[in-house]
Amino acid sequence: MGGSAQGYWGVDGGSAGEQGTGGERKEHGGCAVYVILVYDVNVSRVGRVLKVGRRYLTWVQNSVLEGELSRGQYERLKAELRGVIEPSEDSIVLYRLRSADWLERDTMGAVKGEPSWMV
Repeated sequence: MGGSAQGYWGVDGGSAGEQGTGGERKEHGGCAVYVILVYDVNVSRVGRVLKVGRRYLTWVQNSVLEGELSRGQYERLKAELRGVIEPSEDSIVLYRLRSADWLERDTMGAVKGEPSWMV
């Protein structure tokens, strides 16, 4: 996947808003993207990866978090995760969508967590 996030934030890297404590987005101009984080890490690092992820995103179910982030938040999230994982052993996938409007979500079975946009 490896491409740059620039296509979603534009050349100037305009900041989008900050995520509020209640999951609301505070506008500062620009745009944000919707991020889905999926991880498969050694059990000894699961708690630390989850803790970092929850600072930025909403927990959805085991090893999955999602939410709207500005470019700065996205870059900070990646930097913090790099400091936690062991690249030769762990895997993290970050999916970027232009907004939650581009996401269709079907859930089967028990709902373990709800992104704030669904409430």
